[in-house]
Amino acid sequence: MMGYEKNDQQVETLIGIILMISVAICSSIIQVLINTLAKYVNQLVILQYFCIITIGAKSMNLFIFPSKQWVIPNNFVTTMLIMIGVTSYITQLLMNRAYIKREISMLGQSQVIFGYIIDLFMGTNMTIFSSLGKEEINI
Repeated sequence: MMGYEKNDQQVETLIGIILMISVAICSSIIQVLINTLAKYVNQLVILQYFCIITIGAKSMNLFIFPSKQWVIPNNFVTTMLIMIGVTSYITQLLMNRAYIKREISMLGQSQVIFGYIIDLFMGTNMTIFSSLGKEEINI
């Protein structure tokens, strides 16, 4: 061990903590926005807003990181992407309904932060990808 590995791990831990706090803040803002939108528009329209924002954010990602270009998926990957899309749509629909009915608790949303803190106390080796909840898939 050269000594700089521990420093890198501390930096990644700090980045993870900052990301968790920012996710909690953004989640609260989204909950307020959904409650406000629910007074004026249908629940399915709110889902379309999520889709439009996601497409815009991912398109901007291609301009920021040009090395991540479009790859034509094979049949298996296409099937998996369709299944992920359907599952995400249903999940977002149910989550919006819980936000609108105010049945979702703030304690339930904070479980991610508590889980991260427990992992830190247990000494789990957290990388930046596990902090982001991202997994690199090489096909």
